[in-house]
Amino acid sequence: MNYQLDNVKIYSNSINELEQYLTNILRENNSNQIVTFNLDFYRNTKSNDEFRYICEKADLILPDGAGITSLIKLKFGVTLQRITGHDLFILLLKIANEKNLKIALVGSTEE
Repeated sequence: MNYQLDNVKIYSNSINELEQYLTNILRENNSNQIVTFNLDFYRNTKSNDEFRYICEKADLILPDGAGITSLIKLKFGVTLQRITGHDLFILLLKIANEKNLKIALVGSTEE
């Protein structure tokens, strides 16, 4: 089940279930947009229509931050597992290693 903040559907499963989901989409070679959603992102969805649209259409919105998990708990009475961008990155590296997949990292500076 996902919990909605306005039209943004927040992922509510465990990190173990996320690992299975990611393994499946990587195996299928599908392109997916994943957003690690925090309170600042939520605030931006209120004032930035383009950003809100991107979040609403993303394939997966992860609850990245204690603020979002606290808001979900207050609004729906449910405790979600926080899954940060760092957690996602480590999980993707683990899956890539197990499946012998290649990874490309792109940065904003030469360093």
